[in-house]
Amino acid sequence: MALAVKTPIKLEDLRGVKDFYDGPAVHGSKAGKIFLLEGANDSKLVIKDDAVFDQQVAHSRSIMKAVHRPSSRVSMLQPAEVEALKTFCRYYFEIRQSYKEYGMKYRSDMKLSVKKLQDALARQDSNFQKMTLQEVKDVKGALEKRLSGDKTELESFTATLKGPGGLESLGEIVAADLVTGNTDRFMPRGWGVGEEGVKAWTIGGQQFNFKVLVNPGNVFVSLGPGGRASGLDYLDPQSAFKNFAMRLEEHESAYNARWPARILTDRSARKKYAERIIHDLEILLNPHKSRFSTRTKLGKARKDRLVAGMVSGAGKIATRIQQKAGIPMPPAIKDRYDILVSVH
Repeated sequence: MALAVKTPIKLEDLRGVKDFYDGPAVHGSKAGKIFLLEGANDSKLVIKDDAVFDQQVAHSRSIMKAVHRPSSRVSMLQPAEVEALKTFCRYYFEIRQSYKEYGMKYRSDMKLSVKKLQDALARQDSNFQKMTLQEVKDVKGALEKRLSGDKTELESFTATLKGPGGLESLGEIVAADLVTGNTDRFMPRGWGVGEEGVKAWTIGGQQFNFKVLVNPGNVFVSLGPGGRASGLDYLDPQSAFKNFAMRLEEHESAYNARWPARILTDRSARKKYAERIIHDLEILLNPHKSRFSTRTKLGKARKDRLVAGMVSGAGKIATRIQQKAGIPMPPAIKDRYDILVSVH
């Protein structure tokens, strides 16, 4: 059977595994954390090791579905699925050993990836999710290619955001991240969420100072006709607001932080947040731009378009909450709904 998020992973359906990221699985890197599973009928599935839990996945998935359905299909691996993967890894090395005894090699291309997956599965704190493979590009990878001389991908990235619906779709994803407390893409620093300041990144040997961008590797677009911003990687294990069952005021008091989505109700604050997001994107999309240049890659209406997407996203999320929460609405959910429905 083909691999899919909605069907259990079974040993007989597995054909191969590939680590998405090269290099050693060291602390802070994505190596040894995200794997591509290859299955029957050329099917593919992504699994990721992250410290999230069932309720967070369910609520965050529902929020992201309101604004971007394709990227929201995520499910926690069940114990039987973990055992199937462990068995696959064990069988792989047993088969390699048998081939070696006869002077032959077996799937050497998978050796390092299978070992990383085996090590990850052996950790007691491993916590894998499965998700649909998305054909997307991230701005960090596109910029690295640009700084190496290949402009193609960064130009396509820029065209997607600048094109019809591009910045608006990014604004909707920004709204969804604010609701779920995902600060692993952008963070409204200095607004009760994080300290005011900049975050420095070195990409392709060049330093970039961001105002609100936290991880350029998590800003995605789907390229080509009809391309849009993608909400892939919307689960933040470090989120202070991943417990949707807690009343909002209690939550804010416990973490001494404001719910990030409150920024959506403050026109001045959300405008400033949009300005900072645009600032960070512009320096990535035009890495050789002079600090005195007024040229823009995203167009004159870039800020207004992003804000429009944020407002639209809040409305779509409020509608989905109303549809899914039932009557009467649970108090903790209603706390959030009442704020979102007031955004205009």
